[in-house]
Amino acid sequence: MATRRLACEGPATVAVLGSGFQARGQLEAVRAVREVTRTLVWSRKRESAEKFAAEMGAEVAETADAAVQAASIVVTATSAKDPLFAASSVRPGTHICAAGSNAAGRRELPGELFAMASAIVSDSIEQARMEAGDLLLGLDEAGWARVEELRDGRVRKNAEEITVFKSVGLGLEDVAVAGWVYESLRG
Repeated sequence: MATRRLACEGPATVAVLGSGFQARGQLEAVRAVREVTRTLVWSRKRESAEKFAAEMGAEVAETADAAVQAASIVVTATSAKDPLFAASSVRPGTHICAAGSNAAGRRELPGELFAMASAIVSDSIEQARMEAGDLLLGLDEAGWARVEELRDGRVRKNAEEITVFKSVGLGLEDVAVAGWVYESLRG
């Protein structure tokens, strides 16, 4: 939903930083709502990136910054403790979906990115204030006033703005999906 609302329309180059199961799911979700013409993957372990690339139809990027510079949609899905790329690598019009590092002292995104962003969105501000290290370490109190919840319906306003979605995940979402799967299997 965040990518559908906050990423530019039209064909996209996607950078995926991380190569685990969460990265795969995030890429599949992006592909479900956008035409992806090119996918770049970067991982701290090159062999993991190569395996991901072979399985997901992607190219391995030499650096995280190189992947981000080429992309209009960036997905981060790592357990990083420190930012993965420089804010200066982000081009105007980029949408960033930060799905990893859900701990107060860990972050994937550089703090400078939030000053560049026109929109900072999370699935839950309350939950983000407890565990979203990207926001906890990257925003002061005035910055937190700019954070919006996804449910409030924020959409991209123009092709040049930089948008950031910090996903923290909600237990209620897990329960809803589990219920749907259970009912589907019951027939």
